[in-house]
Amino acid sequence: MAKLTLISGEEEFLVERAAFQEAASSLAKTVYQFKLPSQLSNYLQESSTIPKDNLSRVFILWGADDVPLLSSFDDDVIVVSKKKLSHASCRKSYDFPKLKSFDDKNEYLGWIIKEGENFNIDLARVAVGLFVNSRKSLRKIFSEIRKISVLVPSGVVTPEDVKAVLCFSAELTPKEVLDAVCEGRPVKAFAFLDKLQENNDETGWVIAFLQRHIIQMLLIERLRSSGLSGQEIAEKIGVHPFVYRKMVEPKVGLWSQDSLLKSLDTLCNADLLHKVGNSSAGLMLEAEIVRLSEEALNDKRGRS
Repeated sequence: MAKLTLISGEEEFLVERAAFQEAASSLAKTVYQFKLPSQLSNYLQESSTIPKDNLSRVFILWGADDVPLLSSFDDDVIVVSKKKLSHASCRKSYDFPKLKSFDDKNEYLGWIIKEGENFNIDLARVAVGLFVNSRKSLRKIFSEIRKISVLVPSGVVTPEDVKAVLCFSAELTPKEVLDAVCEGRPVKAFAFLDKLQENNDETGWVIAFLQRHIIQMLLIERLRSSGLSGQEIAEKIGVHPFVYRKMVEPKVGLWSQDSLLKSLDTLCNADLLHKVGNSSAGLMLEAEIVRLSEEALNDKRGRS
Protein backbone atom coordinates (compact mmCIF):
# COMPACT_ATOMS: atom_id res chain seq x y z
CA MET A 1 0.00 0.00 0.00
CA ALA A 2 1.21 3.51 -0.83
CA LYS A 3 2.67 5.76 1.87
CA LEU A 4 0.72 9.03 1.95
CA THR A 5 2.09 12.47 2.86
CA LEU A 6 -0.20 15.53 2.99
CA ILE A 7 1.26 19.02 2.51
CA SER A 8 -0.87 22.14 2.64
CA GLY A 9 -0.64 25.90 3.12
CA GLU A 10 -0.54 29.28 1.41
CA GLU A 11 3.22 29.82 1.66
CA GLU A 12 3.99 28.49 -1.81
CA PHE A 13 7.75 28.37 -1.42
CA LEU A 14 7.59 26.40 1.83
CA VAL A 15 4.99 24.01 0.44
CA GLU A 16 7.04 23.31 -2.71
CA ARG A 17 10.24 22.86 -0.75
CA ALA A 18 8.60 20.43 1.67
CA ALA A 19 7.22 18.38 -1.23
CA PHE A 20 10.59 18.07 -2.96
CA GLN A 21 12.35 17.33 0.33
CA GLU A 22 9.90 14.50 1.00
CA ALA A 23 10.48 13.16 -2.49
CA ALA A 24 14.26 13.35 -2.03
CA SER A 25 14.08 11.47 1.27
CA SER A 26 12.43 8.51 -0.45
CA LEU A 27 14.49 5.55 -1.68
CA ALA A 28 12.57 5.61 -4.95
CA LYS A 29 14.50 6.42 -8.11
CA THR A 30 11.54 7.65 -10.16
CA VAL A 31 9.51 10.78 -9.36
CA TYR A 32 6.28 11.55 -11.20
CA GLN A 33 4.54 14.92 -10.95
CA PHE A 34 0.91 15.56 -11.87
CA LYS A 35 -1.25 18.68 -11.69
CA LEU A 36 -4.76 18.03 -10.42
CA PRO A 37 -7.48 17.90 -11.52
CA SER A 38 -6.33 18.19 -15.17
CA GLN A 39 -3.88 15.28 -14.95
CA LEU A 40 -5.82 13.08 -12.53
CA SER A 41 -6.49 10.40 -15.14
CA ASN A 42 -2.78 10.30 -16.02
CA TYR A 43 -1.90 9.75 -12.36
CA LEU A 44 -4.52 7.02 -11.91
CA GLN A 45 -3.29 5.23 -14.99
CA GLU A 46 0.38 5.43 -14.03
CA SER A 47 -0.15 4.54 -10.36
CA SER A 48 -2.20 1.45 -11.27
CA THR A 49 0.56 0.14 -13.53
CA ILE A 50 3.02 -2.36 -12.07
CA PRO A 51 6.33 -0.55 -11.40
CA LYS A 52 9.27 -1.48 -13.62
CA ASP A 53 11.63 -3.91 -11.88
CA ASN A 54 9.26 -3.74 -8.91
CA LEU A 55 10.93 -0.50 -7.78
CA SER A 56 8.90 1.95 -5.73
CA ARG A 57 7.98 5.36 -7.12
CA VAL A 58 7.16 8.85 -5.83
CA PHE A 59 4.02 10.63 -7.01
CA ILE A 60 3.72 14.38 -6.30
CA LEU A 61 0.17 15.58 -6.86
CA TRP A 62 -0.05 19.39 -7.09
CA GLY A 63 -3.21 21.41 -6.45
CA ALA A 64 -5.38 18.62 -5.05
CA ASP A 65 -8.81 19.40 -3.59
CA ASP A 66 -8.98 15.99 -1.95
CA VAL A 67 -6.98 12.76 -1.71
CA PRO A 68 -7.42 10.65 -4.87
CA LEU A 69 -7.29 6.86 -5.07
CA LEU A 70 -3.90 5.73 -3.77
CA SER A 71 -1.56 3.35 -5.48
CA SER A 72 -1.78 -0.26 -4.26
CA PHE A 73 1.99 -0.66 -4.63
CA ASP A 74 4.81 0.38 -2.27
CA ASP A 75 4.91 3.95 -3.60
CA ASP A 76 5.15 7.36 -1.93
CA VAL A 77 2.24 9.65 -2.71
CA ILE A 78 2.67 13.33 -1.79
CA VAL A 79 -0.58 15.28 -2.05
CA VAL A 80 -0.15 19.07 -2.14
CA SER A 81 -3.12 21.34 -1.49
CA LYS A 82 -3.82 24.91 -0.40
CA LYS A 83 -6.39 23.67 2.10
CA LYS A 84 -5.62 21.27 4.91
CA LEU A 85 -6.67 17.70 4.04
CA SER A 86 -7.05 14.55 6.12
CA HIS A 87 -7.01 10.87 5.24
CA ALA A 88 -6.98 7.63 7.20
CA SER A 89 -3.83 6.45 5.41
CA CYS A 90 -1.86 9.64 6.07
CA ARG A 91 1.67 8.91 7.33
CA LYS A 92 2.95 12.49 7.56
CA SER A 93 1.31 15.90 7.26
CA TYR A 94 2.66 19.43 7.02
CA ASP A 95 0.84 22.75 6.99
CA PHE A 96 2.40 26.11 6.11
CA PRO A 97 -0.06 28.96 6.79
CA LYS A 98 0.70 32.47 5.57
CA LEU A 99 3.34 34.14 7.73
CA LYS A 100 2.23 37.26 9.61
CA SER A 101 4.06 40.57 9.55
CA PHE A 102 2.01 42.83 11.81
CA ASP A 103 3.68 45.04 14.40
CA ASP A 104 5.88 42.99 16.75
CA LYS A 105 4.55 39.67 15.44
CA ASN A 106 6.67 39.62 12.33
CA GLU A 107 7.04 35.91 11.66
CA TYR A 108 9.14 36.60 8.58
CA LEU A 109 12.02 37.78 10.77
CA GLY A 110 11.90 34.59 12.83
CA TRP A 111 11.87 32.53 9.65
CA ILE A 112 14.87 34.43 8.24
CA ILE A 113 16.88 33.89 11.41
CA LYS A 114 16.00 30.18 11.49
CA GLU A 115 16.99 29.75 7.84
CA GLY A 116 20.29 31.43 8.64
CA GLU A 117 20.90 28.89 11.41
CA ASN A 118 20.48 26.13 8.84
CA PHE A 119 23.44 27.67 7.00
CA ASN A 120 25.36 28.18 10.26
CA ILE A 121 25.10 31.99 10.03
CA ASP A 122 23.51 34.52 12.38
CA LEU A 123 21.15 36.84 10.46
CA ALA A 124 19.70 38.66 13.49
CA ARG A 125 21.37 41.98 12.60
CA VAL A 126 20.25 41.95 8.98
CA ALA A 127 16.84 40.23 9.13
CA VAL A 128 14.92 43.51 8.86
CA GLY A 129 16.96 44.59 5.84
CA LEU A 130 16.34 41.28 4.07
CA PHE A 131 12.61 41.52 4.78
CA VAL A 132 12.30 45.10 3.54
CA ASN A 133 14.40 44.43 0.43
CA SER A 134 12.47 41.31 -0.59
CA ARG A 135 9.12 42.10 1.05
CA LYS A 136 7.16 38.89 1.55
CA SER A 137 8.76 36.76 -1.14
CA LEU A 138 10.27 33.84 0.77
CA ARG A 139 11.71 32.49 -2.45
CA LYS A 140 13.68 35.71 -3.03
CA ILE A 141 14.71 35.98 0.64
CA PHE A 142 15.98 32.40 0.59
CA SER A 143 17.95 33.15 -2.57
CA GLU A 144 19.59 36.11 -0.82
CA ILE A 145 20.40 33.97 2.23
CA ARG A 146 22.17 31.44 0.03
CA LYS A 147 24.27 34.23 -1.52
CA ILE A 148 25.14 35.58 1.93
CA SER A 149 26.16 32.10 3.13
CA VAL A 150 28.77 32.00 0.35
CA LEU A 151 30.26 35.35 1.41
CA VAL A 152 29.99 34.59 5.14
CA PRO A 153 30.34 30.80 5.62
CA SER A 154 29.75 31.04 9.38
CA GLY A 155 29.26 33.50 12.22
CA VAL A 156 27.44 36.82 12.55
CA VAL A 157 26.40 38.57 9.33
CA THR A 158 26.74 42.37 9.43
CA PRO A 159 24.80 44.99 7.42
CA GLU A 160 27.98 45.63 5.43
CA ASP A 161 28.08 41.96 4.38
CA VAL A 162 24.44 42.12 3.24
CA LYS A 163 24.85 45.30 1.20
CA ALA A 164 27.49 43.53 -0.89
CA VAL A 165 24.83 40.98 -1.87
CA LEU A 166 21.70 43.12 -2.11
CA CYS A 167 23.28 45.57 -4.53
CA PHE A 168 23.32 42.76 -7.13
CA SER A 169 19.70 41.79 -6.59
CA ALA A 170 18.12 45.20 -6.07
CA GLU A 171 18.30 47.96 -8.67
CA LEU A 172 20.00 51.12 -7.43
CA THR A 173 17.47 53.86 -6.62
CA PRO A 174 17.51 57.29 -4.95
CA LYS A 175 16.67 55.47 -1.71
CA GLU A 176 20.38 54.73 -1.26
CA VAL A 177 21.14 58.44 -1.63
CA LEU A 178 18.45 59.31 0.92
CA ASP A 179 19.64 56.67 3.40
CA ALA A 180 23.18 58.07 3.23
CA VAL A 181 21.83 61.59 3.82
CA CYS A 182 19.91 60.36 6.89
CA GLU A 183 23.11 58.72 8.17
CA GLY A 184 24.85 62.10 7.89
CA ARG A 185 27.31 60.81 5.27
CA PRO A 186 27.38 63.17 2.25
CA VAL A 187 30.40 61.44 0.64
CA LYS A 188 28.49 58.14 0.60
CA ALA A 189 25.41 59.94 -0.77
CA PHE A 190 27.47 61.40 -3.63
CA ALA A 191 28.96 57.98 -4.38
CA PHE A 192 25.46 56.55 -4.85
CA LEU A 193 24.40 59.66 -6.80
CA ASP A 194 27.36 59.33 -9.19
CA LYS A 195 26.62 55.62 -9.67
CA LEU A 196 22.97 56.43 -10.36
CA GLN A 197 23.96 59.04 -12.94
CA GLU A 198 26.35 56.76 -14.87
CA ASN A 199 23.94 55.85 -17.68
CA ASN A 200 21.28 58.57 -17.52
CA ASP A 201 20.67 61.97 -15.99
CA GLU A 202 18.61 61.02 -12.94
CA THR A 203 18.65 64.47 -11.30
CA GLY A 204 14.88 64.83 -11.60
CA TRP A 205 14.28 61.39 -10.08
CA VAL A 206 16.51 62.13 -7.08
CA ILE A 207 14.90 65.55 -6.55
CA ALA A 208 11.41 64.00 -6.66
CA PHE A 209 12.45 61.26 -4.23
CA LEU A 210 13.86 63.78 -1.73
CA GLN A 211 10.80 66.00 -2.12
CA ARG A 212 8.50 63.09 -1.29
CA HIS A 213 10.58 62.27 1.78
CA ILE A 214 10.55 65.87 3.02
CA ILE A 215 6.76 66.11 2.54
CA GLN A 216 6.34 62.81 4.38
CA MET A 217 8.46 64.06 7.30
CA LEU A 218 6.41 67.28 7.51
CA LEU A 219 3.16 65.29 7.46
CA ILE A 220 4.37 62.91 10.17
CA GLU A 221 5.44 65.82 12.38
CA ARG A 222 1.96 67.32 12.04
CA LEU A 223 0.25 64.00 12.77
CA ARG A 224 2.43 63.41 15.83
CA SER A 225 1.65 66.86 17.20
CA SER A 226 -2.06 66.01 16.91
CA GLY A 227 -1.55 63.09 19.29
CA LEU A 228 -1.82 60.15 16.86
CA SER A 229 -0.01 56.90 17.67
CA GLY A 230 2.61 55.32 15.44
CA GLN A 231 0.04 52.74 14.26
CA GLU A 232 -2.42 55.50 13.32
CA ILE A 233 0.26 57.54 11.56
CA ALA A 234 1.32 54.51 9.53
CA GLU A 235 -2.27 54.04 8.37
CA LYS A 236 -2.59 57.73 7.48
CA ILE A 237 0.52 57.79 5.31
CA GLY A 238 -0.18 54.37 3.77
CA VAL A 239 2.83 52.51 5.19
CA HIS A 240 2.87 49.08 6.83
CA PRO A 241 3.16 49.57 10.65
CA PHE A 242 6.27 47.39 10.81
CA VAL A 243 7.98 49.27 7.98
CA TYR A 244 6.97 52.59 9.56
CA ARG A 245 8.43 51.64 12.95
CA LYS A 246 11.67 50.20 11.58
CA MET A 247 12.40 52.29 8.49
CA VAL A 248 10.48 55.58 8.66
CA GLU A 249 10.15 56.58 12.32
CA PRO A 250 13.94 56.58 13.01
CA LYS A 251 14.26 59.36 10.39
CA VAL A 252 11.65 61.58 12.06
CA GLY A 253 13.21 64.50 13.95
CA LEU A 254 16.51 64.52 12.08
CA TRP A 255 15.64 68.01 10.82
CA SER A 256 13.68 70.90 12.29
CA GLN A 257 10.38 72.01 10.77
CA ASP A 258 12.05 75.18 9.47
CA SER A 259 14.79 73.15 7.87
CA LEU A 260 12.28 70.83 6.20
CA LEU A 261 10.33 73.78 4.79
CA LYS A 262 13.55 75.38 3.55
CA SER A 263 14.56 72.10 1.89
CA LEU A 264 11.17 71.73 0.22
CA ASP A 265 11.46 75.24 -1.21
CA THR A 266 15.00 74.58 -2.48
CA LEU A 267 14.04 71.26 -4.07
CA CYS A 268 10.98 72.77 -5.77
CA ASN A 269 13.16 75.48 -7.30
CA ALA A 270 15.73 72.88 -8.37
CA ASP A 271 12.96 70.82 -9.95
CA LEU A 272 11.72 73.82 -11.97
CA LEU A 273 15.26 74.59 -13.17
CA HIS A 274 15.85 70.98 -14.12
CA LYS A 275 12.65 70.85 -16.17
CA VAL A 276 13.75 73.83 -18.26
CA GLY A 277 17.21 72.33 -18.78
CA ASN A 278 19.14 74.60 -16.42
CA SER A 279 22.28 72.73 -15.27
CA SER A 280 22.40 74.65 -11.97
CA ALA A 281 19.65 72.29 -10.75
CA GLY A 282 22.28 69.60 -10.18
CA LEU A 283 24.43 71.99 -8.14
CA MET A 284 21.43 72.97 -6.00
CA LEU A 285 20.67 69.30 -5.40
CA GLU A 286 24.24 68.56 -4.34
CA ALA A 287 24.30 71.56 -1.99
CA GLU A 288 21.05 70.41 -0.40
CA ILE A 289 22.40 66.89 0.06
CA VAL A 290 25.37 68.36 1.97
CA ARG A 291 23.15 70.60 4.12
CA LEU A 292 20.67 67.85 5.01
CA SER A 293 23.49 65.38 5.73
CA GLU A 294 25.26 67.78 8.07
CA GLU A 295 22.09 68.59 9.97
CA ALA A 296 21.21 64.89 10.29
CA LEU A 297 24.73 64.17 11.60
CA ASN A 298 24.50 66.98 14.16
CA ASP A 299 21.14 65.63 15.32
CA LYS A 300 22.60 62.13 15.76
CA ARG A 301 25.50 63.54 17.76
CA GLY A 302 23.06 65.45 19.95
CA ARG A 303 21.07 62.29 20.67
CA SER A 304 24.14 60.21 21.58
